[in-house]
Amino acid sequence: MKRAIRTVVATAILCGATTASGQANTVTDGDNGQVVTLVTGDRVLLGASGGTRVTPVAGEGRAGTRFSIRQQGDHTYVIPSDAARLVTIGQLDLQLFDVAMLAREGYDDRPDLPLIVQGGVAAKSLAGTEKVRQLAAIDGTAVRLSKTNSTFWRSLISNGTLTSGVRKVWLDRKLHLTLDRSVPQIGAPSAWQAGYTGAGVKVAVLDSGVDATHPDLAGKIALQKNFTTEPDTDLAGHGTHVASTVASVDPVYRGVAPSASLLIGKVCLGNGQCDLSAVLTAMEWASTEQHAKVVNMSMGGQDQPGDDPIEQTINRLTAQNGTLFVLGAGNNGQGGQQTVASPSTANAALSVGAVDRNDAVAPFSGQGPRIGDHAIKPDLTAPGVGIVAARSKDGIMGTPGELRMPGTGTSMSSPHVAGAAALLFQQHPDWTPAQVKAALMASATPSADASAFQQGAGRVDLAKAITQKILPEQPSISFGKALWPHNDDQLIKRTLTYRNMGDTDVTLALRVDATGPDGKPATTFTLSATSLTIPAGGTASVDITADTRGEHPDGNYTGQVIATGTGTSVRTPVAVVREVESYNVTVTALDRNGKATSHFMALAGSYEGHNPEYSVDEDSTMHIRAPRGHYVLATELRNGQDGTDLVTAPWVDLSADRVITVDARTAKPVTVTVDRANASLVAGTIGSVILPDGGGFLAGWIETPDLSKVGTAQIGPDAPAGRFTGGQQAMFAVAGADGEFKDSPYVYNLAWFTPGKAYTGSRHVRDSKLATVRTENLLQGKGGTGAKGAIASSTQLPTAMFPGTPLLPMSLPSTRDELFTTEGVTWTGFFFQLGASQDPDQADVQQQALLRTYQPGRRSAERWNGAVFGPSLPQRAGDTRWANQEADRSMIFQVPLFGSAPDTVGRSKLDSAHSSVLRDGTKVCESDDVVCRIPGAQPQGRYRVATEAARSLTDTSTKVSVVWDVCYDGTPALPVQVVRFAPVLDAANSAPGARAFEVPVSVQRNPGSKAADVASLTVDVSYDGGAHWQQAPLINGQVLLQHPASGYVSLRAKATDTAGNTVEQTIMRAYRLR
Repeated sequence: MKRAIRTVVATAILCGATTASGQANTVTDGDNGQVVTLVTGDRVLLGASGGTRVTPVAGEGRAGTRFSIRQQGDHTYVIPSDAARLVTIGQLDLQLFDVAMLAREGYDDRPDLPLIVQGGVAAKSLAGTEKVRQLAAIDGTAVRLSKTNSTFWRSLISNGTLTSGVRKVWLDRKLHLTLDRSVPQIGAPSAWQAGYTGAGVKVAVLDSGVDATHPDLAGKIALQKNFTTEPDTDLAGHGTHVASTVASVDPVYRGVAPSASLLIGKVCLGNGQCDLSAVLTAMEWASTEQHAKVVNMSMGGQDQPGDDPIEQTINRLTAQNGTLFVLGAGNNGQGGQQTVASPSTANAALSVGAVDRNDAVAPFSGQGPRIGDHAIKPDLTAPGVGIVAARSKDGIMGTPGELRMPGTGTSMSSPHVAGAAALLFQQHPDWTPAQVKAALMASATPSADASAFQQGAGRVDLAKAITQKILPEQPSISFGKALWPHNDDQLIKRTLTYRNMGDTDVTLALRVDATGPDGKPATTFTLSATSLTIPAGGTASVDITADTRGEHPDGNYTGQVIATGTGTSVRTPVAVVREVESYNVTVTALDRNGKATSHFMALAGSYEGHNPEYSVDEDSTMHIRAPRGHYVLATELRNGQDGTDLVTAPWVDLSADRVITVDARTAKPVTVTVDRANASLVAGTIGSVILPDGGGFLAGWIETPDLSKVGTAQIGPDAPAGRFTGGQQAMFAVAGADGEFKDSPYVYNLAWFTPGKAYTGSRHVRDSKLATVRTENLLQGKGGTGAKGAIASSTQLPTAMFPGTPLLPMSLPSTRDELFTTEGVTWTGFFFQLGASQDPDQADVQQQALLRTYQPGRRSAERWNGAVFGPSLPQRAGDTRWANQEADRSMIFQVPLFGSAPDTVGRSKLDSAHSSVLRDGTKVCESDDVVCRIPGAQPQGRYRVATEAARSLTDTSTKVSVVWDVCYDGTPALPVQVVRFAPVLDAANSAPGARAFEVPVSVQRNPGSKAADVASLTVDVSYDGGAHWQQAPLINGQVLLQHPASGYVSLRAKATDTAGNTVEQTIMRAYRLR
């Protein structure tokens, strides 16, 4: 079985946060903001821009709750302090707290949170839950937790542990569907000629349903059952494609097992998401009730150490009912090792990777080794690139009206193997799932260019499988990981047993072919015999030994035991991981009384990008195993009931085993005071960021409304200043009688970074050392309420940014002073014009000003939410994402259309939007949005991009349209440009009528694109809503206009650069006349 490790996030830094219920930070902090409700009842407010801004808000009755906020890549974990230990010891599913994933999966949009409560407790005993289905397979219950319920968490937790009878609470997570020569490629015609077509074998396809009217499936569907809330039909198109790959009866596009009977279980929605509880119920239906011999599940998700509920169910149903579960290995192989998807990682599952038509492993195919025990997965491969099969008439996949479509992914590989298994079950109805799996693996054809962790045994070969008489009882041999150092390694011995299913003795010649991490032949594996005779109907065994001693490269050693005899051959993949130089870190903690405490969490972040492994003893001693290198160790300790201490070691040089005792008594206060006596702290944030090799960042923070309850300390040496920084951000304002900060006359935005060092100490801030900005905050259309905040970034480490900001409400229009620290920081400001709901995630207007800097002791002015609102291309920290080829993932066009300044991202509620992209005259993208994304790496060529948006919430910039015509030469940032207008307008976004008027104009280029000068620029003006246009004089960057007495001014411009790239843009009603 998979080795169960009690795991916390291995590649993020832990910190805590505290918020007070009812404070002004109950509003979201980013454009397109989302609100995720945790199982604890707390809410987390997310900002979409950049995906890094996070603000936790304590739930009802939970004021003062501390939160751990950890960020890495596309994962953001927010763990309340009273859940932290239960996550650490494995009783709460970590995915319950991955707020970035929860938002991506749409959990923010639904009124409830789907859970699986394991342990047999009656669902009615847990307050606020509604039972969805009983899950006898795992002794659990699927429930829905109302997000408005505030008592569930109290009913679940008792004295810091789960309520009696509850073993674990899981997120009822969403699995994802993992998408004419291929059938002959695996040798199916040879099996058909031998009389094996799957007759009499039930194959269940648990997927998105099926188009039962498709001619390729005529007469094939024995039974259908819908486990979702959608109609029975296949709205995705995925299930129809998969089912026809198994059993299509079309003479050209024939399935692998055309005579098999199909059981169709609809468990996935049209959007490709599949609720775990629905899948579990359907598995029981297919295996226990319908007696399917094969179940195909072309779906999966991220694997974790140990067996999750679906992996447990696969193993149990396989043993109990004799059902073989065939699953895709997932499509995340480009992420490298340990990307094979769960639940194909279950021991009993047959995990299938993808190859192309030349038997080369597809780059996207999920790779092993398996997380936790480093076992071999996937088990084998099958064709999964450009597979043509049936298209659902109701599905979103493929071209409407077409009968068939191509599909790519391990979703397409898996049904090839499911069909192959059906043929073997027809041939050998008395065989067990393990024997069918062994036969398919033993007869597979490996690729010489792929390791066992990439391909398992190799590409399935039915022509050989139907003649396979010798079966290995261990279809693969995994030796796990041999720990460094290797001079004292013990020989690791496994036994490989062959079973002769035939009626004559067979003698096999045995050898091992293996390679090391350097790609050279390796002698790591040896056999106890070079030949073996297996008696008819009997077994014989050979020992295989892995020797990881000696001076050899560290890394993965994989190969195959090859057994050959007269007319037969057997291949068994083998693998061992020779651990790179690694050491143990043992972490214990002392509280402020000097006593050992279990109320702590420690995480090690690697500067070299390593992934430490964690385990926790019953006494809460934490053990970390990590490769040699440099780490930051961040430890959060509970200080009483409502305090937190953060002790950070910025630079742990791990070159020997370490025992680290973290002592809360070393932590000192981190208070901040300001000159103005009536200023109150809104929120303070303390934490750190590291920059690992290869890019990205790891971050962790404490957020609190009371800095007196937080202490920090540094242990050990400083880190290099360019790799680590500590930091503190604090916001002060004037609180009203109700304790809220609405219409505060001033706001302090204070931040400091300490490159190389953990942030420690207290300070007093003088107004004379700050920049003072008089801000004018305007109103578009109707409304009257806004909200503003600011987040600091480090100038030395540009990706070091605080995770969130409170947004202070204000009346619109209004003015206020904003004071900023200046040394070593840039500021990103956020402005929201709130709509009827008063929730910023539903704001009418969003403006985000990027990377502004200020001078100490200087006074300046800023206007927010002022016309002209138009396209902008602001510089982002290390980011050129407005029009960009994102490596080989996709090309994206998402230029913001309603910015109020060149450095501002502006978004607005829209009535309509449309975008399209033509490449060399051929349409490659179209959407009813201001975003167009083209999957995959795009070829060089001429791109014509058109986007437009219309709105009615205000009478200015009512329609903005842009057309770019650019040459893409492979530079990631495409050479798009926009025209910016900057007239001097009043607070009503109006200019004087009946007079001459000058409008400054400029051309802004996409950051990161190739430099080019403006070759030509023309501007047209209309005073009658676009009925008539006239070219306006343009002199020294000023458009010269002659305003009529009243009405609106619409502006149209065309710019061409010296490389021939053009932009044409129109802003209807750019500003009004008074």
